[in-house]
Amino acid sequence: MMRAGLLSSKNHRRWREWTFLVACWLLVITALWQRRSCQDSWVLEGVVAPVLLFTLAFAFLMAKEMSSGPRAVWAALFVTVLRWIPGLKYEFAYGTSIDQAVHIASIGQLITSGFPPPGTAYTDVPGLHTVLAGLAMLSGSSAEQAAKYGFPLLLGLFPFFVYWFCRQFDMDDGLRGQIVLAAALVFDPYFLLIQGSPFGSLLFFLVMAWFLLREFGPRKLRLPFSIGLVTMIASLLFGHAISSLTAAAVLMSTFLLLPIILALFKSQVRVGVVFGGGQFLALLLLLIGGWWLFQAHELFTTAFEQLEAAAHGGASAKLPVPSRLFDLPTIDRLWTMFLMHGSTIVLLLLSAIGALILWKKRDEISPGFKTSLLVIAAAEISLILILAGQLLIGFGNLEYFRLIGYAVLMSPFFAGLALWQLRLRSRIEWAVVICGFLLISLLQIFPYQPAVSKAERVSSTMEDGEPVLYFHTVMSSFQADMLAFAWLHAPKQSVSASDRITRDTSLRLFGWTSFRNALFNGYADDNNKLDGGDWQLLMVHQPGPAGPFSERVECRTRAEVDRIVREPGFSLVYSNGESFILTRP
Repeated sequence: MMRAGLLSSKNHRRWREWTFLVACWLLVITALWQRRSCQDSWVLEGVVAPVLLFTLAFAFLMAKEMSSGPRAVWAALFVTVLRWIPGLKYEFAYGTSIDQAVHIASIGQLITSGFPPPGTAYTDVPGLHTVLAGLAMLSGSSAEQAAKYGFPLLLGLFPFFVYWFCRQFDMDDGLRGQIVLAAALVFDPYFLLIQGSPFGSLLFFLVMAWFLLREFGPRKLRLPFSIGLVTMIASLLFGHAISSLTAAAVLMSTFLLLPIILALFKSQVRVGVVFGGGQFLALLLLLIGGWWLFQAHELFTTAFEQLEAAAHGGASAKLPVPSRLFDLPTIDRLWTMFLMHGSTIVLLLLSAIGALILWKKRDEISPGFKTSLLVIAAAEISLILILAGQLLIGFGNLEYFRLIGYAVLMSPFFAGLALWQLRLRSRIEWAVVICGFLLISLLQIFPYQPAVSKAERVSSTMEDGEPVLYFHTVMSSFQADMLAFAWLHAPKQSVSASDRITRDTSLRLFGWTSFRNALFNGYADDNNKLDGGDWQLLMVHQPGPAGPFSERVECRTRAEVDRIVREPGFSLVYSNGESFILTRP
């Protein structure tokens, strides 16, 4: 009877796994079938049903008893395929900002020349570009394809890293499995874009993991973990410089906060023991300071200029929400904030519950893992304080979502504690929370663009139905064809006025040195500049299939673009119906 029950359970597990794999295959095929080279209403247009089926199949797979190892495999596949959706559905890699342009152009130059482009913020820290260029050369793919598929694959390994970390400690396998599950639920929509910060966040997590394992893991492995820690710090420096500065700031703040945390939890561990008598912190700061002073010249100059601007009152922190949202009615503002941060808010609530459970169960958790959690808690609080301080004093150009990204990758342990206790209490409640969290996460990862408040909610003079801000960010063939025409026919050394996204797209398509026209972001900042300014070509596009804008809404409605195209004295030399090139005598 027992053998028959085991066989039945094994068959049921295989049936759930095959259901998940079929749902995965269906999603990939549907996304490829919906493939397009222009922007549509939102990323999930045409693939909503297979995405929901895929997500529910994953939740059903995780609902049954399963050891933490297989959970890590399925969780990694789940988050990787979700991140692949924009790459599968769109011809171009997701994202239109300067970051995507810089990364794709740099990867392309590494593939063709073997050297990073000089004079950029990533010249001295080409870690991400080197990894993706290596993947591209091994697979015979292009820089664009490496960005589309290689980058999500790197970030998809996160559940494996979480599993590996937890595996080093003595803990219940059910708890380990819930932490791995939480690792699949807590990735930020910012991680869909080809950015340096998500890669740096992953390296920052690995630095913390190696450090904690060195101090509180198996003592017989102290030397290998020490070697691994130094390797991870070097990778962080080489991979993303801003993350290395963030790591230094967070660890210094953690060093100051940890005595309070340890006292609250009545831990017998001293701060000096945690940080190896300060040796680890000193080593980290020495490596970071040496790298920035003697190697990362471009980055050090930029950082110094920011400090100089701050001393003269000229630096200000970027707001966590677009300033125009404050002009909206309260309901519209709250809804937009939910689209931007709904999943993160739920994650914070789960993490807070997990911290309370840690307090309640502090005597039941192994000492090494408990102390590691306390260090992580101090690091999380440090990140929140750094973010609050940055916004309070109004200094710095370190966007708030970078800090959220670092905090997100540190949170599965507390969220996993909450899910573990909920699972022990009630499977039905656990299933409701998981399904709700997954649906809210999908809304934040792939925000429904048509639901964003329209411009007329800000001003009654604007009735074009344009959104106050764009969540979707898709490069289009309309823009690519327009820029290719300019590349072939524009006079040598001519100057072009354009919006910011068009300028960034030119770098992305033609690399650092190939595009001969000097583009500057001009027309949408102040339309009065159109009559003056030293430009020969004006490049504009309609908001919609050709892509989004990053300028203020008054400058990017369809009516405003139509007015510019029909401006007396301007001549239309190129049009594909969505993107236009104008000249003037």
